Amino acid sequence: HWFRGANLTDPAARRTWQLGAAVRTIFQQSDGTVWVGTTSALRRFSHGRMSTLGKEEGLASGSGFVSAIVERAGGSVWVGTASGLQEFREGRFLPPITKAQGLAGTNVVDLYEDGERTLWVLSQGGISRISRGKITAFTKASGLPESDVYQMLEDNAHNFWVSSRNGLLRVSRADLDDMAQGRKKTLDVDVFGAADGIQGSSDFNFGYHPSACKLHDGTLWFPTYGGVVTVDPSRMS
Repeated sequence: HWFRGANLTDPAARRTWQLGAAVRTIFQQSDGTVWVGTTSALRRFSHGRMSTLGKEEGLASGSGFVSAIVERAGGSVWVGTASGLQEFREGRFLPPITKAQGLAGTNVVDLYEDGERTLWVLSQGGISRISRGKITAFTKASGLPESDVYQMLEDNAHNFWVSSRNGLLRVSRADLDDMAQGRKKTLDVDVFGAADGIQGSSDFNFGYHPSACKLHDGTLWFPTYGGVVTVDPSRMS
């Protein structure tokens, strides 16, 4: 559904726009194109038309479960699925990037590009960093206390806040960069849980993207199975 003015529109009421599956992620490209990832396909809404992208466009077999979409600097769209990461360029998907190519895990659940054009990939397995064609994987062996990570937000001090199956993690972007470039061997990660004020459950919600947001005042909002957690990084020691 979408709101336009005071009106709520259900595009699925139009027979040609019926999705036929649960929506997992929605993303709007800079040119206004809306991408919708579902449990069975990837849909694209542009200029009042809907198209379905799949095997004919190079989407890997078994990748119908689309869980994250991001537009990178330069205009290319990257899609995260249960089968890995693929770039959509000039009407085609490039071959998938998977654990075999260096990702921490193949089941991608979040994508984020920072101000330095580094792409961060969160999966059930850890965090992956893609910069200038090089992939670096951060897992439990790297110092992450939890390998099932769901969404990453960057605060104004360039720390990453990462929701996980067992608490909210904080790690500096500089720390991750240093480890990727061989200047550091183990990550320093802060873990926030029940003792820090997270009530009900420290198991964060995932499976739909985005599953967290940063407000204009710099506060971060995350959903958990016990309610909504808000963080003001400027007030955290």
